[in-house]
Amino acid sequence: MVPVANDSTAFVRIATDMRADGYERQVALGRDKIEIARRMRGIDMRLSVPVSAYQGVVLGLLEGRQGTIYRVSLLHADPDLTVVLDESYAESDISAQWRSWASYFSSPALIEHEPGVYAEAGLAIAGVYGPSPRRRNATLTRRRPRFLARRRKGQAERAQISYAGEREIVCYE
Repeated sequence: MVPVANDSTAFVRIATDMRADGYERQVALGRDKIEIARRMRGIDMRLSVPVSAYQGVVLGLLEGRQGTIYRVSLLHADPDLTVVLDESYAESDISAQWRSWASYFSSPALIEHEPGVYAEAGLAIAGVYGPSPRRRNATLTRRRPRFLARRRKGQAERAQISYAGEREIVCYE
């Protein structure tokens, strides 16, 4: 399953869930949220998690019976909310999937070096991390806004005077 760059529809897939009835859950993937639906002990559960709550798209390795399995997943701090996006035995296939999913979610691409240890991959993909920050011209950063320019600045030495020990306050008009 490869995400399409301009498609805003959600991908729906069935994933294994050891705690759910029937050992499966339905996961709907969208650009801005992930919806997880499962049935536990006869009760239907539906959870919607924003993509911003996820840490990034992770490429990890698993040792299987038939060799090394490459896994691409959407990493969350809660392991139950981590979503496996794709698995493959071919490194070249999974690398393209990993980059594609990172671009689709506009999330950082991470590599799992050891279980629980992740590092950012520094991908040079346009649009992965969103638009570049706006350039601030130095003359604009030193200028006060128009509504503040009409007012005088306060005096720092007057702000340091404290009347905490005084017994009465007298006001003259």
